[in-house]
Amino acid sequence: MSKQLVSANKTQSVIQLIRADRPIGYMLLLWPTLWSLMLAGEGQPKGLLIVIFVVGVIVMRSAGCVINDIFDKGALTYLLKYD
Repeated sequence: MSKQLVSANKTQSVIQLIRADRPIGYMLLLWPTLWSLMLAGEGQPKGLLIVIFVVGVIVMRSAGCVINDIFDKGALTYLLKYD
């Protein structure tokens, strides 16, 4: 297999792991975050704050998806053992 193909498979795996292919979770977290920034900034929040909070939402949702997969894997193993 070529290095480019292997790299594409790894990239696709990471995208699926952090659920970047399903953006509704990011949108549901961004909506109240950006709304709060608009209210706190009286309609004109600083651009740096918007960038920081958007990156924070992406990182936290991605980390939550990864942790959930780790816990689900352990629970699935436990459930299948006693099924």
